[in-house]
Amino acid sequence: MRKRILFIVCAMCICACKPTPEQRARQFILDRAVDPSSMHILSHSEVLHPKQTKTNTFYHLVNIDSTRAFSDSIRIETNVMPEHYYCYLTIEGNDSTGNTCRCNVELAVMPDGDVMFFSKYRDKFYEPIAIETRAQRDTLTNIRYPGWYNEPNVWALEQMLIER
Repeated sequence: MRKRILFIVCAMCICACKPTPEQRARQFILDRAVDPSSMHILSHSEVLHPKQTKTNTFYHLVNIDSTRAFSDSIRIETNVMPEHYYCYLTIEGNDSTGNTCRCNVELAVMPDGDVMFFSKYRDKFYEPIAIETRAQRDTLTNIRYPGWYNEPNVWALEQMLIER
């Protein structure tokens, strides 16, 4: 019985030692700072974004008029964005010349502890992992008529083309 209680207490202590996303983000910034001793984090916010699978549908337009669009093929792109914390920090510190500067930093903190700038996260995960293109003739009605779709042979995103 005592061994079980000791085991439970040890497990709780180990879980309590796990660094928070804020601590991971702070350490990531400090490791890359020119003068870490002068750096102060003025504000920090984080939002948990769960794993998300997103599909986008594109139509290849061959002709378009003010009320209808005609397509000859369809492309479906699938993106998978893993769970992460989106962290936004405002920091202040000295640059390489000793002048005080303030900047904003966007980070993605992954559940496994990896931290990366959000621009790298976008480059890595916003690209589709699956693209399916097939011939499919459609006549689309109730469309928006934006200027960039007024020529044939363009790929149009469904959400921007069709009025709901």
